[in-house]
Amino acid sequence: MADYIVTGGVNGIGKAAVDLLRANGDRVLVIDNEGGDICADLSGKEGRQEAISKVYSSCPDGIDGLACIAGISSPKPNNSSILSTNYYGAVEVAEGLFPLLEKRKGSCVMITSASITWSAPDRTPNIGELLANCPDEERIGRLADSFPADSPYNLYYSTKLALSLWVRRNSIEWGIRGVRLNSIAPGCVDTRLGSMTEEKKEELRKKGIRMNESFHKTIPTHYRDHGIMPSEDIAETIAFMLSDKSRGINGVMVIADAGQEAYYNTEKVYF
Repeated sequence: MADYIVTGGVNGIGKAAVDLLRANGDRVLVIDNEGGDICADLSGKEGRQEAISKVYSSCPDGIDGLACIAGISSPKPNNSSILSTNYYGAVEVAEGLFPLLEKRKGSCVMITSASITWSAPDRTPNIGELLANCPDEERIGRLADSFPADSPYNLYYSTKLALSLWVRRNSIEWGIRGVRLNSIAPGCVDTRLGSMTEEKKEELRKKGIRMNESFHKTIPTHYRDHGIMPSEDIAETIAFMLSDKSRGINGVMVIADAGQEAYYNTEKVYF
């Protein structure tokens, strides 16, 4: 039985991952702002430190894996909140729990987004590299909060790009010390468990995701059923990346998008 920590494990992908890991017989502690085993708001430093402290109290002998899944897609109540939750929250928790991972030679998985592969950073206005290179959370937060409502900057994209850069940069040192560090980049996922109903399709349309023939061509493995990926598909990938079965994988971004990245970048290979 392995000991895992999952942030954002109450809903969506996080819940699916927690359910799978527990079904496999593993012990899982969920960190979430509501309903978790450890209730903490990871958008603020106090909440992060509270969560880290409680994990140390619960798992003094170390942990086998950490999955940082907690995140928000819209900047509410302000722009800086999405930076604090998606990037700084994930990084601070991971760094804070590293000693526990090191004790067990464990694995850390960060959830990013396949959307950063569909459009090149120079074609999507973002502050991802600035975010990844500036540890001053308050300063970057003030910058983001100064953006007008119609700002072209994609802050969600920015946080996921920054997190992907952080994983690549830190995976070498972490790997040397026995801890694997990778990211998983999901594509379009139905984070509410269940089938793709007409009601859900309408919700996606309102978010700008057009559920038509052209859209489904971008998701090859779901082209015929006109659906999008269920959370359970990503959960399986998370469980694999946390386990020793993936011990040869470190410093990579696993693109779990049912083939969308290949659709957009057919001639692009990574080596």
